[in-house]
Amino acid sequence: MNRPAYDIVVQAMSGMMSVNGPLDGAPTRVGFSVGDIAASLFATIGILERLYRRDAKGTSQTKTVDISMLACQWACLENAFARYLNAGIVAKPVGSRHPSITPFEVYPTADHDIVIAIGTAKDWQRFCQAIDWPDLAHDDRFEEDETRLENRDLLHDILAEHLRQKSSAIWIDSLLAREIPCSPVNDVAAVAGSDIAREYAAFSTVHMPHGKAMRFVRSPLMPPDADSERPPPALGEHTAEILRELGYNDEKLKDLVAST
Repeated sequence: MNRPAYDIVVQAMSGMMSVNGPLDGAPTRVGFSVGDIAASLFATIGILERLYRRDAKGTSQTKTVDISMLACQWACLENAFARYLNAGIVAKPVGSRHPSITPFEVYPTADHDIVIAIGTAKDWQRFCQAIDWPDLAHDDRFEEDETRLENRDLLHDILAEHLRQKSSAIWIDSLLAREIPCSPVNDVAAVAGSDIAREYAAFSTVHMPHGKAMRFVRSPLMPPDADSERPPPALGEHTAEILRELGYNDEKLKDLVAST
């Protein structure tokens, strides 16, 4: 298949939008360009795999790396397709919930929403202690993974009412003290000014060709002590360099320039 597409088109076509959105709500585009970014990451993996075969394995293989944006989205939807292909379950939007684990979603507190993610039975016991409600761990409706799923809506409602009694910071501290995965629901402004962003050196300076310095998210491949990154190349900036690598000498380059 060869047809034009943008990120939102591929999200719709692949099924990605059908699993994203508020609980029982309309399909929604993922809030970043997951179609574009996933394709670029898979392309990078494909290039590295070809280079490994060439240099380390010494095997010959086609030099072409053909990456489908659509196929990359299917790879990202592995859980949804696995449930359909093996159990006949058609995934639908469930908001922030996990389809087969609970508690695993957003909850209100006295000030800000937080995310709590319970992965194991041991987590459930420690979670109930962390929220100062140890007896909840032995409630027949919620004691086992299966019964919590069966009573998910009821559990959400009683947890929401309970968690509203204290601030997010108090709950986060208590949950982390018992190694329960959790986080406040941050916006980008909160992240940009956070201690963890400074610890990870999350942002870098790019000096643009017009002289203006701009701030962007630092590439996770850059070392934390690298304060700046290169700007995107100008049109044709590296043309001569690439052509020289392909065997063009200065005379041929001059002829090319003269013919354009």
